[in-house]
Amino acid sequence: AFEGRDLTPIGPIENNPVNDNCVLGVDDVSAINSFNVYPTLVEDIISIESRDPNFEISIYNVQGQLIHKDRSANQIDISHFTAGMYFVKLQSKRNVTSTVKIVKH
Repeated sequence: AFEGRDLTPIGPIENNPVNDNCVLGVDDVSAINSFNVYPTLVEDIISIESRDPNFEISIYNVQGQLIHKDRSANQIDISHFTAGMYFVKLQSKRNVTSTVKIVKH
C-alpha cells in the first residue's frame, strides 16, 4: 500500500508541551476521596468511611437494580446477597458521588 511513497515528515514534528496549569474540572479538591468502602472482596460486612456524616448509600446489582438503600451507615451486612458483583454508590448532601465495585463471594 505504501510502495514508492516517502513517508518522511516535511518539517519538524510538533511537540505538545505539558501545561502545568491544567484544570481537571474538580470544583472542590477536598471532595476527592470523600468515601472509602472496604473490603471490596467481601463475605458478610462492608465498612464505609466518609468525611461527610450525612450521606446516602445505594447498592445495585450488575443489571442496575437497586438492591439496598441506607443512610449514613458505617457498616452494611450483605450476607444475604447472592454471590456476584455489586456497585456501591455513595452520595453526600453536598452532591459528591462515588461508586465502588464490590464482589460478594
